[in-house]
Amino acid sequence: MKLISCHIDAYGKLKNVDVDFNKGITTICEKNGYGKTTLASFIKAMFYGLENSRKKLGERTKYQPFDGGNFGGELTFLCQKSNKKPIQIHSFHESIWVFITFNPV
Repeated sequence: MKLISCHIDAYGKLKNVDVDFNKGITTICEKNGYGKTTLASFIKAMFYGLENSRKKLGERTKYQPFDGGNFGGELTFLCQKSNKKPIQIHSFHESIWVFITFNPV
């Protein structure tokens, strides 16, 4: 699998953020508090969802959008079985509902 790009509508401190993953290895070298871990958590959440835990500091609570909006975004990637056609995952969260769609690009 190869990540191509992502757009984050809202996730933790990140809002309306676009990231393009270059050919080869993509590195993000920024200061503490920039959102590197938040970006990694967003990518994980797009593939596996957020844990629905009753823990006070679970992922769903920790990465609730800071402005109080809804989680959301899109991730575009390639995989061997997609015949080199990009696939997009669209996800947005409203209250307890999670909607995910997979679209060939």
